[in-house]
Amino acid sequence: QYSSHVKLKESQLGLADAMLRAGKTAEGAKLIEELAAKYAASDPEFAAKALYTLGMSAWQADRNQDAQRQMERLVNTFSNGSWSDNALYVLGRIAETQRDYQRAARQYARLTARHPDSDYAEEAGWRAGWAHYQAAQYDRAADAFSRTLAAFPAGDYVEAGLYWKGRALESAGQLPEAIPAYRQLLRNPPETYYSLLARERLKNAGEPLPARSKQNGTHPNIAEVAQQARAACSPAFFQDVRIRLPKIMELRAADLSKYARREVEWLRLAALLAFDQG
Repeated sequence: QYSSHVKLKESQLGLADAMLRAGKTAEGAKLIEELAAKYAASDPEFAAKALYTLGMSAWQADRNQDAQRQMERLVNTFSNGSWSDNALYVLGRIAETQRDYQRAARQYARLTARHPDSDYAEEAGWRAGWAHYQAAQYDRAADAFSRTLAAFPAGDYVEAGLYWKGRALESAGQLPEAIPAYRQLLRNPPETYYSLLARERLKNAGEPLPARSKQNGTHPNIAEVAQQARAACSPAFFQDVRIRLPKIMELRAADLSKYARREVEWLRLAALLAFDQG
């Protein structure tokens, strides 16, 4: 009755996905195969989406061989489509979990080469470097980190990329080339996780270190905030709150007061919420 409805194929894919999630793997896979074949020519994007759905179902069920087969099929059949980058990312992650780091690096490199504007491109570039590093291919790792830093100078992986570029160069016996990467991490306050690690690498290398920046302002009294939270919260909830206390102390000890204050503010708001609910 509704065979010509524009949403029919999406509804059918939703049904197939529901079957897969309900454990009806054979039925769901059969329907997806039918949809992929039916729309391969008229709507290749939808056909690729169907194969991706099938591959993701297998990956989430730890059936990595099935997932890999479907993702490779998607990439080979619909290489220029918008789902190809997703599939290549999954293929890289599968290879990483299997500790096949060279294959993982190849998949991530395929992603960045074919889809430089993908939402996964920066992460894939970083993961390519990390995979090479795990495979002890330190020169290739440094090159991959450098390419990603150049392509995404304000990206989310800049700090990680700089630090591991330095580590890769060190491991390749190129300590003088690693020093600038570490120093770049120390340029902009506040200090971060990777800047602290970079400072330690520079210290171990006997390099002069810049003075550490200090945060201004007063610190909330952690003991008082914790006592307030204990009084306000249920014992079960307070156990969750207590997890943050060691982190706060470590951040303060490392002069990362900005981040310590965020944790204390979380405790304060949690206590106030508990008072309101009580």
